[in-house]
Amino acid sequence: MIRDPLGGWDTDGIFQLSFMLACVLVIVSLGAATSGNWHDPYTMSWAWIENNEALVIGMAMVLLLGLYWFHQFDTGRL
Repeated sequence: MIRDPLGGWDTDGIFQLSFMLACVLVIVSLGAATSGNWHDPYTMSWAWIENNEALVIGMAMVLLLGLYWFHQFDTGRL
């Protein structure tokens, strides 16, 4: 979605994904603000990340390796 089939980056796709992410974060913040602080979901997420450091590091490693191998396959190097 963010890679142009002819090569390079699809800036419209990147803008669309970033706008959708911003809208989701605003909706989550507004929903949390109705029953407490607007930053409660982010505080809880950060606390979960701190409590499960090894799992988060492992997931990040697998994600980055997967993205690397997908890119290698997509460019025809594999």
